[in-house]
Amino acid sequence: MHCSVRQYRTRPEELDEILRLVDHELAERLSHEPGFVEYHVIASANGEACTVTVFEDEDGARRSSELAAEFTRETLTGFDVAPAGALTGQLRISRVRPELLGPISA
Repeated sequence: MHCSVRQYRTRPEELDEILRLVDHELAERLSHEPGFVEYHVIASANGEACTVTVFEDEDGARRSSELAAEFTRETLTGFDVAPAGALTGQLRISRVRPELLGPISA
């Protein structure tokens, strides 16, 4: 499996609305892409957020980065969002408690 990890900065007062858009538009779109496994957003109170997208193959992970960049350009134009870093690579270690599996929405 392969992951795409992206980091962003925004104004704290904009974060909830941005996360709502991400949840209802980007996360939904990614979940229908071939090879999709999972998507997570980690957000802090100071306006920083990190996304983790997992796909079965490297092409899917790279495609997710392209879709995220497109979403940011087209949907988040009215917000102060700055990419702060990105990494795409092979998932090497993973542990999940089965009873915790399931979607969480903003």
